[in-house]
Amino acid sequence: MKVRRWLNAAFAAMAALVFAATASGQESRFRLNPYVGWYHFDESSFEEAFETSDVESDPIYGLRLAIGGIGGWSLDAAYGRTKIDAQDLVLSGDDVAFSTDATIQLFYGALNWHLPLTGPLDLFLSGGVGGIDTDFDGEGGGTDVLLNYGAGVAIPIGSLRIRADLKDQVDFCEAPEEFDADAIDACFEDDALHNIELTGGIEIPL
Repeated sequence: MKVRRWLNAAFAAMAALVFAATASGQESRFRLNPYVGWYHFDESSFEEAFETSDVESDPIYGLRLAIGGIGGWSLDAAYGRTKIDAQDLVLSGDDVAFSTDATIQLFYGALNWHLPLTGPLDLFLSGGVGGIDTDFDGEGGGTDVLLNYGAGVAIPIGSLRIRADLKDQVDFCEAPEEFDADAIDACFEDDALHNIELTGGIEIPL
């Protein structure tokens, strides 16, 4: 319930920002940004909970809807998806290793401030809120509050723009009430996991 209240408040705030951006004097623009990239899963909680652990991340891919003018402020509504593969998990005092994998989905809104530069480069700072869902295959998981911040750059090529983003996707992870090797989550104590994401893609005007 705590996560749901946080997410409701976050999306209400993002709705207010969308209204403010579209009501401003900037020319309203909508651009679709499919992207793919590298995702580093913060396995610090795994390292604390298990004697050994090896967690590998798949590439992340997703889609953003960019709303607002290129100059000043703009907004993103984004969805991303990746998978992780956890190998050689050994509990303290045990000699039996097991493995699992999980699908991670991120959904969030972000507010971008574009630096007032001259020339073709569009540099911007970004921050946003949303949710992150971690679903371990057959072993549970959950949805946590997501906070992200970072920066990006876009370069126009004709009517398109090449865009790259670097973000810290912070998972405010709530641990299960009781530890259970058969019900794994992203963390085993309440923690803030810093998942680093580097993506690139093309912005297509709508």
